Amino acid sequence: MALPYKSKPFPATIAPLAATIAARSSRFRLLRQFAVEIHYASAKHSKVRRLLRQALDRNIGQIRESIVGAQRAGALELADSGLLACTVMVFIMGLMHMDTLLPHLVGDPEWQEFVEKPMSALLGTRDSDPDFAKG
Repeated sequence: MALPYKSKPFPATIAPLAATIAARSSRFRLLRQFAVEIHYASAKHSKVRRLLRQALDRNIGQIRESIVGAQRAGALELADSGLLACTVMVFIMGLMHMDTLLPHLVGDPEWQEFVEKPMSALLGTRDSDPDFAKG
């Protein structure tokens, strides 16, 4: 969930980014509940919708900057950083709704570890598990 204030950008190294994203599935219960409430309010109130859009755009920009930094450092394969940042945000937004979608997996360490693998593969980290995509 994006918040309408300046937050720290994601780390330039992508391994912590995947772990940070995976953590959204097991910790931060109040933040996940707040995200659901904000999304609901944004559907009803144009000012909330505008603030949420601005915050999301800012967060996507921060993710993109981290991706570009990691690409320049050789930690990530080259890909469209803007589209990749949007994909990461969609993944995060899904995890923010874990209490509704998959409540039985909230707090499950095996699930959190599992989420890190496809996120690392999605990001194209040079050290991601090549056998993961094969099943």
